[in-house]
Amino acid sequence: MAFIVFNSFNTTSAMERIPVPVAFKQKKHSTFNPVAGSNYNLLDKALAAVINGRNFLIQHQQKDGHWVAELQGDTILESEFVLLRAFLGKENDEICQKCARYIQSQCRAEGGWSNFPGGPFDLSVSTKAYFALKLTGVSTQLPWMKLAREKILQAGGAENCNSFSRFYFALLGEYSYQNCPEVPPELLLLPSWFPVSIYSMSSWTRTILVPLSIFSAIKPSIKLPQEKGIRELFIADPWQAKWPSAPSKELFSWRNFFLLADLAIKKIAPRIPFLRNYAVSKAAHWMREHFQYSDGVGAIFPPMIYTVVALKCLGVQESSPEMQWAMKQLLDLMIEENGSIRLQPCVSPVWDT
Repeated sequence: MAFIVFNSFNTTSAMERIPVPVAFKQKKHSTFNPVAGSNYNLLDKALAAVINGRNFLIQHQQKDGHWVAELQGDTILESEFVLLRAFLGKENDEICQKCARYIQSQCRAEGGWSNFPGGPFDLSVSTKAYFALKLTGVSTQLPWMKLAREKILQAGGAENCNSFSRFYFALLGEYSYQNCPEVPPELLLLPSWFPVSIYSMSSWTRTILVPLSIFSAIKPSIKLPQEKGIRELFIADPWQAKWPSAPSKELFSWRNFFLLADLAIKKIAPRIPFLRNYAVSKAAHWMREHFQYSDGVGAIFPPMIYTVVALKCLGVQESSPEMQWAMKQLLDLMIEENGSIRLQPCVSPVWDT
């Protein structure tokens, strides 16, 4: 449609000023840059934008024909990677130090971190960033770390972070799993027609839920040295029993229903160990099936990092081909630049192409 419109007007002047690639068998000119005050109309500008855009795409096409560009994420990615490495006892390695440099570079002047450039303070993003930096040896007495700590406490403390964050705190021995929501692997035993079957969920949700259910069922935890913990970010005792989220004021509500279901699962599941063990084995089988012909479960960061935790829960050794494969998928998301490392949530050649 655009070319029909363009062909009905005189676009010769614009075409003469626009670079056209040799692949199109047209003369290649310098970049479109009209002299200030020259007489060209809106159509010239539009055509210039179209052709310059086309040229840009041709220049960035990969040798095998596909396109892929960086998919930007927030510092949750680098922070969670450092927290994972701490669980594996490797928070002091070079990769974590480079991730820490990137996290530091994204700190807001007003204190803490945001989940998008120039955005407002975010409690969960900031708490994980602070924790990751502390684990890698960054002093909590630095002015910007003090400011981040103040902002976290003003926002209600680490106990008010989202559920995904609290799982990491529990993983590293800084929070009680009893205060995290249950993600029961028994969901995999439900028939596909059941309302809360995993197949009633989106594919993306499913790939997160299955490895996280193994994590949730086995509840792995390590003991950090006190100087590496984040007790200073909690206002209330992180080990004091509390609901995973605050009950709603209405007695009959979906939130209260799920909170009661969560409590029931926590009470009942330990009493039926054979069922829990069978459900974990089904979750492990499902997860491993989805290793096949993939760049990680779901090919996106959250299930990929939960996969590593899940494999560790299942007793898989770090030197095993399976664990090495799972770690490689995370390493492949990294971009190293100027002595720092940032991670993409996934790679996007299909989307971009």
